[in-house]
Amino acid sequence: MKKNRIILLITLLLAIVAIIVIATQSSNTLRNKNNDFAIEDSSFVTKIFLSDKNHHSTLLKKVEPGNWTVNDKYSARPDLVNLLLYTLTHIDIKSPISKAAHDNTVKRLSAIGVKVEVYQMAYHINIFGKLKMFPYEKLVKTYYVGDATMDNMGTYMVMEDSQEPYITFLPGFNGYISRQYTPVEAEWRSHKIVSLSINQIKSIQYEDIEDPKQSYIIQRNGREFGLMQLMSKQSIPLFDTLKVVDLFTSFKTLNFEDALNELNKTYKDTITAQKPFNILTITDVNGVVQTVKAFKKPNFTGEVDASGQIFVYDRDRFYALINGDKDFVLCQYFVFDRMLKPLSFFMPAQ
Repeated sequence: MKKNRIILLITLLLAIVAIIVIATQSSNTLRNKNNDFAIEDSSFVTKIFLSDKNHHSTLLKKVEPGNWTVNDKYSARPDLVNLLLYTLTHIDIKSPISKAAHDNTVKRLSAIGVKVEVYQMAYHINIFGKLKMFPYEKLVKTYYVGDATMDNMGTYMVMEDSQEPYITFLPGFNGYISRQYTPVEAEWRSHKIVSLSINQIKSIQYEDIEDPKQSYIIQRNGREFGLMQLMSKQSIPLFDTLKVVDLFTSFKTLNFEDALNELNKTYKDTITAQKPFNILTITDVNGVVQTVKAFKKPNFTGEVDASGQIFVYDRDRFYALINGDKDFVLCQYFVFDRMLKPLSFFMPAQ
């Protein structure tokens, strides 16, 4: 009797697996493999690879829900990743390509198309989504994204190993969606320089290269602060504590405006060969150091002063080296004004 029960259970399990396989195969036959661009559930996506023929490539990898990396080097912008995931699940077909436009569309997609690879977490055993066993990463979609249609309301796409391109769109969105698939690394990386609360900061050092007497370092020890002039190495006993606290709370969200690593190398080297006009160094309680070396940006706008003289330098933006001088970025004075304060700013009022 016991042996018969075991045989019955095994037979029942095999029958369930057979039904799942048949149902899966039946649903797949209803789909056209040449126009099935959308994925069903973005929560299972583990990584997305984007590349073009101009040597741009970006690997977006999920570290944890809501936290993605760019090429294993930078944090990714959550807003752009979420937009891409939304696009991956909601993209739809507007129409096939006409016979007259077919050949030119295929050639253009081959020349300028962005290759998209989407990987998801899958399971070797998945029974009605309830019993999942033996997980593995699976390449689920590979297709090419071209440019926009003439009316900018559609985007040309073609599945890999297919010669049947389609015009796609995002329901509810008026425009083309190729921008969501950019393979340029700088477009995806987070613009965050630091994001630290006051309790996470150990010290802040400001070096004024043009006026060294205004350079200082502020150390935090619990709720106490110590201020020292860098030039003389002398401690300053009296200072405005409220202004110091305001400085330490300024680093909760400190971002740059744009990454310029792909800027003309000769121009970039010319800028960074000059002395920075100030250097800001933030050290957190774990000893992690972030240094921002600021360089003046030439005034390309032609902005003039009250007498009609052209300003030599841009009054709104400056260049900076961050991440151990590896990244050349553009910053706004508006964002940094609270951090770039001279020593005299913290002195008590006379």
